[in-house]
Amino acid sequence: MHGWRKTCEWRALSLFISALIVFVSSSVFAALPDLRVNRPMLANTIEFTERTFASGDCELDEGCARTSGNRRLMLFNVGIANVGQGDLVVGDPASKTNWFHFSTCHGHYHMTGFAVYRLKRLNGTVVVTSRKQGFCFRDDRAFQGSTKPARPYTCDFQGISSGWQDIYDQSVECQWLDITGVPAGNYNLEVTLNSKRWVRESNYGNNTVTIPVRIPRRR
Repeated sequence: MHGWRKTCEWRALSLFISALIVFVSSSVFAALPDLRVNRPMLANTIEFTERTFASGDCELDEGCARTSGNRRLMLFNVGIANVGQGDLVVGDPASKTNWFHFSTCHGHYHMTGFAVYRLKRLNGTVVVTSRKQGFCFRDDRAFQGSTKPARPYTCDFQGISSGWQDIYDQSVECQWLDITGVPAGNYNLEVTLNSKRWVRESNYGNNTVTIPVRIPRRR
Protein backbone atom coordinates (compact mmCIF):
# COMPACT_ATOMS: atom_id res chain seq x y z
CA MET A 1 0.00 0.00 0.00
CA HIS A 2 2.80 2.36 0.95
CA GLY A 3 4.64 1.60 -2.30
CA TRP A 4 1.50 2.25 -4.38
CA ARG A 5 0.99 5.61 -2.68
CA LYS A 6 4.61 6.55 -3.27
CA THR A 7 4.29 5.62 -6.96
CA CYS A 8 1.19 7.80 -7.28
CA GLU A 9 2.97 10.70 -5.60
CA TRP A 10 5.92 10.39 -8.00
CA ARG A 11 3.56 10.27 -10.98
CA ALA A 12 1.70 13.33 -9.76
CA LEU A 13 4.98 15.17 -9.19
CA SER A 14 6.21 14.14 -12.64
CA LEU A 15 3.03 15.41 -14.28
CA PHE A 16 3.28 18.68 -12.36
CA ILE A 17 6.89 19.22 -13.42
CA SER A 18 6.04 18.43 -17.06
CA ALA A 19 3.16 20.90 -17.01
CA LEU A 20 5.39 23.52 -15.38
CA ILE A 21 8.07 23.05 -18.06
CA VAL A 22 5.48 23.47 -20.83
CA PHE A 23 4.08 26.58 -19.15
CA VAL A 24 7.49 28.17 -18.61
CA SER A 25 8.64 27.29 -22.12
CA SER A 26 5.56 28.77 -23.73
CA SER A 27 5.78 31.87 -21.56
CA VAL A 28 9.48 32.47 -22.14
CA PHE A 29 9.98 31.47 -25.76
CA ALA A 30 6.69 31.87 -27.63
CA ALA A 31 6.30 35.51 -26.60
CA LEU A 32 9.68 36.68 -27.87
CA PRO A 33 10.06 39.16 -30.76
CA ASP A 34 11.86 38.23 -33.98
CA LEU A 35 13.39 41.16 -35.86
CA ARG A 36 14.29 41.22 -39.52
CA VAL A 37 14.96 43.78 -42.25
CA ASN A 38 12.26 44.54 -44.79
CA ARG A 39 14.30 43.34 -47.77
CA PRO A 40 12.09 44.64 -50.64
CA MET A 41 11.96 48.09 -49.06
CA LEU A 42 15.75 48.19 -48.76
CA ALA A 43 16.33 46.96 -52.32
CA ASN A 44 13.83 49.35 -53.92
CA THR A 45 14.85 52.58 -52.18
CA ILE A 46 18.59 52.85 -52.89
CA GLU A 47 19.49 56.26 -54.31
CA PHE A 48 22.62 58.36 -54.78
CA THR A 49 22.98 62.05 -54.11
CA GLU A 50 25.47 64.72 -53.11
CA ARG A 51 25.19 66.94 -50.09
CA THR A 52 27.31 69.66 -48.56
CA PHE A 53 28.05 69.65 -44.83
CA ALA A 54 29.47 72.46 -42.75
CA SER A 55 31.64 72.09 -39.67
CA GLY A 56 29.38 71.86 -36.65
CA ASP A 57 26.61 69.98 -38.46
CA CYS A 58 25.08 67.15 -36.45
CA GLU A 59 25.95 64.69 -39.22
CA LEU A 60 29.65 65.32 -38.58
CA ASP A 61 29.16 65.14 -34.82
CA GLU A 62 27.46 61.75 -35.25
CA GLY A 63 30.10 60.50 -37.70
CA CYS A 64 27.60 60.02 -40.55
CA ALA A 65 29.64 62.27 -42.84
CA ARG A 66 33.37 61.76 -42.56
CA THR A 67 34.39 65.36 -43.21
CA SER A 68 32.76 68.69 -44.06
CA GLY A 69 32.32 69.83 -47.64
CA ASN A 70 30.64 68.11 -50.57
CA ARG A 71 30.00 64.43 -49.91
CA ARG A 72 28.54 61.64 -52.03
CA LEU A 73 25.88 59.62 -50.22
CA MET A 74 24.07 56.34 -50.83
CA LEU A 75 20.61 56.65 -49.28
CA PHE A 76 18.13 53.88 -48.51
CA ASN A 77 15.11 53.08 -46.36
CA VAL A 78 15.30 50.46 -43.62
CA GLY A 79 12.22 48.80 -42.17
CA ILE A 80 12.77 46.84 -38.96
CA ALA A 81 9.96 44.29 -38.88
CA ASN A 82 8.92 42.22 -35.88
CA VAL A 83 7.81 38.83 -37.23
CA GLY A 84 7.87 37.15 -33.82
CA GLN A 85 4.98 36.12 -31.60
CA GLY A 86 5.78 38.71 -28.93
CA ASP A 87 6.26 42.46 -28.91
CA LEU A 88 9.65 44.10 -28.74
CA VAL A 89 9.28 46.17 -25.57
CA VAL A 90 12.01 48.74 -24.91
CA GLY A 91 10.18 51.24 -22.72
CA ASP A 92 11.41 54.66 -21.63
CA PRO A 93 14.83 55.31 -23.23
CA ALA A 94 15.85 57.55 -20.32
CA SER A 95 15.82 54.48 -18.06
CA LYS A 96 18.00 52.42 -20.45
CA THR A 97 21.31 54.19 -19.98
CA ASN A 98 23.24 51.07 -21.05
CA TRP A 99 21.43 51.15 -24.42
CA PHE A 100 20.73 54.82 -25.14
CA HIS A 101 22.69 58.04 -25.01
CA PHE A 102 21.25 61.53 -25.22
CA SER A 103 22.38 63.43 -28.32
CA THR A 104 22.83 67.07 -27.35
CA CYS A 105 23.12 67.94 -31.03
CA HIS A 106 19.80 66.37 -32.04
CA GLY A 107 18.07 66.85 -28.70
CA HIS A 108 16.80 63.26 -28.34
CA TYR A 109 17.97 59.77 -27.40
CA HIS A 110 19.98 57.51 -29.71
CA MET A 111 20.67 53.81 -29.50
CA THR A 112 24.19 53.30 -30.81
CA GLY A 113 24.98 50.29 -32.97
CA PHE A 114 21.64 48.50 -33.03
CA ALA A 115 21.69 48.46 -36.84
CA VAL A 116 24.96 48.36 -38.73
CA TYR A 117 25.23 49.31 -42.41
CA ARG A 118 28.17 48.08 -44.46
CA LEU A 119 29.17 48.45 -48.10
CA LYS A 120 31.25 45.46 -49.19
CA ARG A 121 33.18 44.48 -52.27
CA LEU A 122 32.09 41.27 -53.95
CA ASN A 123 34.99 39.45 -52.28
CA GLY A 124 33.57 40.38 -48.88
CA THR A 125 36.00 43.12 -47.84
CA VAL A 126 34.37 46.11 -46.15
CA VAL A 127 34.58 49.46 -47.96
CA VAL A 128 32.38 51.65 -45.74
CA THR A 129 30.71 51.06 -42.37
CA SER A 130 28.10 53.29 -40.77
CA ARG A 131 29.37 55.10 -37.70
CA LYS A 132 26.26 55.76 -35.59
CA GLN A 133 22.59 55.11 -36.07
CA GLY A 134 20.05 56.60 -33.69
CA PHE A 135 16.75 54.81 -33.27
CA CYS A 136 13.33 55.45 -31.85
CA PHE A 137 11.54 52.08 -31.90
CA ARG A 138 7.87 52.57 -32.73
CA ASP A 139 4.98 51.13 -34.74
CA ASP A 140 5.04 52.85 -38.14
CA ARG A 141 3.28 50.38 -40.45
CA ALA A 142 1.90 46.86 -40.44
CA PHE A 143 4.27 44.34 -42.04
CA GLN A 144 3.20 42.22 -45.04
CA GLY A 145 -0.51 42.76 -44.53
CA SER A 146 -0.51 41.88 -40.84
CA THR A 147 -3.86 42.46 -39.14
CA LYS A 148 -2.45 42.37 -35.63
CA PRO A 149 -3.29 45.56 -33.70
CA ALA A 150 -0.48 47.90 -32.71
CA ARG A 151 0.10 49.02 -29.13
CA PRO A 152 1.16 51.57 -30.45
CA TYR A 153 4.68 52.29 -29.25
CA THR A 154 6.17 55.80 -29.43
CA CYS A 155 9.52 57.52 -28.91
CA ASP A 156 8.57 58.09 -25.25
CA PHE A 157 7.73 54.43 -24.59
CA GLN A 158 9.47 52.47 -27.30
CA GLY A 159 8.88 49.10 -28.91
CA ILE A 160 7.62 47.30 -32.02
CA SER A 161 4.38 45.32 -31.90
CA SER A 162 4.27 41.80 -33.28
CA GLY A 163 3.38 42.06 -36.99
CA TRP A 164 4.51 45.69 -37.28
CA GLN A 165 7.61 47.50 -38.48
CA ASP A 166 9.62 50.57 -37.58
CA ILE A 167 10.66 52.49 -40.72
CA TYR A 168 13.67 54.78 -41.20
CA ASP A 169 13.36 56.54 -44.54
CA GLN A 170 15.81 58.73 -46.39
CA SER A 171 14.53 61.88 -44.67
CA VAL A 172 16.04 60.68 -41.38
CA GLU A 173 19.46 62.10 -40.61
CA CYS A 174 22.29 59.61 -41.17
CA GLN A 175 20.08 57.19 -43.11
CA TRP A 176 22.88 56.67 -45.61
CA LEU A 177 26.46 55.62 -46.21
CA ASP A 178 29.08 58.23 -47.08
CA ILE A 179 30.60 56.74 -50.26
CA THR A 180 32.73 59.72 -51.21
CA GLY A 181 35.75 58.44 -53.14
CA VAL A 182 34.35 54.91 -53.62
CA PRO A 183 34.87 53.86 -57.27
CA ALA A 184 31.89 53.03 -59.47
CA GLY A 185 31.10 49.33 -59.74
CA ASN A 186 29.25 46.40 -58.19
CA TYR A 187 29.06 46.01 -54.42
CA ASN A 188 26.89 44.50 -51.69
CA LEU A 189 24.96 46.52 -49.13
CA GLU A 190 24.69 44.64 -45.84
CA VAL A 191 22.34 45.58 -43.01
CA THR A 192 22.59 43.76 -39.67
CA LEU A 193 20.18 44.18 -36.75
CA ASN A 194 20.83 43.51 -33.09
CA SER A 195 24.39 42.29 -33.70
CA LYS A 196 25.27 42.68 -30.01
CA ARG A 197 22.07 40.84 -29.02
CA TRP A 198 20.94 43.55 -26.66
CA VAL A 199 17.39 42.53 -27.54
CA ARG A 200 16.38 38.95 -26.82
CA GLU A 201 14.82 37.29 -29.89
CA SER A 202 13.36 33.91 -30.78
CA ASN A 203 15.57 33.79 -33.89
CA TYR A 204 18.88 35.53 -34.59
CA GLY A 205 19.45 33.78 -37.93
CA ASN A 206 17.52 36.34 -40.00
CA ASN A 207 19.11 39.52 -38.65
CA THR A 208 21.34 40.20 -41.67
CA VAL A 209 20.23 41.12 -45.19
CA THR A 210 22.55 41.59 -48.17
CA ILE A 211 21.48 43.49 -51.29
CA PRO A 212 23.52 43.77 -54.52
CA VAL A 213 24.05 47.40 -55.52
CA ARG A 214 25.78 49.11 -58.43
CA ILE A 215 27.37 52.48 -57.74
CA PRO A 216 27.18 54.61 -60.90
CA ARG A 217 29.85 56.96 -62.15
CA ARG A 218 29.57 60.56 -61.03
CA ARG A 219 28.12 62.84 -63.68
